[in-house]
Amino acid sequence: MEVQADFELATTNPYKKMHITKTFTKLRIKAKVSDGKTLHSLRHTFAVRMLIQTDSMEIVKNLLGHSDLKTTQIYTKFPPEYLKSILTDKLSNKPLPPPAEA
Repeated sequence: MEVQADFELATTNPYKKMHITKTFTKLRIKAKVSDGKTLHSLRHTFAVRMLIQTDSMEIVKNLLGHSDLKTTQIYTKFPPEYLKSILTDKLSNKPLPPPAEA
């Protein structure tokens, strides 16, 4: 399985953070993704999506590898635009949209 091979590679030959960040930036530019998207913003997006899916801050804390729930709470703040859309949709009885990426 490809994911398992990637996991084994990452855990046996870990890359330096700067290498991963530079590679992400090169791929982001190649994919024509806007400048505001960073590798770290993906972590925030992942945290919010996992909170929505699991409804458990404790699970998200464990997934992110945090020891303190207060740190996880920083990662799981919903974007204001998303909160506004939830309120608008709730008032109009529309289904909720997925949150925008951080």
